[in-house]
Amino acid sequence: MNQPPKTPAWLKALLTSDKDLREHSAVTASILRRLRMVGVLAATSRNAELLRLGNVMHLRTPIEGTMPIDRRFLEVAGELHPTPAVGGKPRAMALPFIPGFEPHQRGLYTGAVGWVRSDGASGKLFVALRCARLKGSEARAFAGAGIVAGSNPEAESTETEMKLRTILEALF
Repeated sequence: MNQPPKTPAWLKALLTSDKDLREHSAVTASILRRLRMVGVLAATSRNAELLRLGNVMHLRTPIEGTMPIDRRFLEVAGELHPTPAVGGKPRAMALPFIPGFEPHQRGLYTGAVGWVRSDGASGKLFVALRCARLKGSEARAFAGAGIVAGSNPEAESTETEMKLRTILEALF
């Protein structure tokens, strides 16, 4: 994920970036693995593609699956959270590390955004990577960046600032 494209070459660079593709692939593979663990016949038929959300370009890979008849959509969705995009990898080591490392509690930071049919049998969700908490006249915005081998701290900081700018522009 990076700032908005300026040229077709920039778009191609993002779609072929080893660092960004490894970060994205870790999330996609985790979602597919966890879906299969709970009995969902899940697959993706496409490579990563670009999705612009506000000031940030994201890599995305649509995943589709067939639910077991004895499972509810939100029950299965709960098995996916947090993905490595939010909770790190390996999960068992990363999740206990985060609260002692970050200077604030995450609270309701991140999760899934989308819709669920009224009968609970199906839906469509997206991994949410930024949010805002509003209380009275105060707003607190939260965003982060995926850190993997090869991450550039300055680029990750810029990415986080761009994500936060999207929230601020929506609020003010």
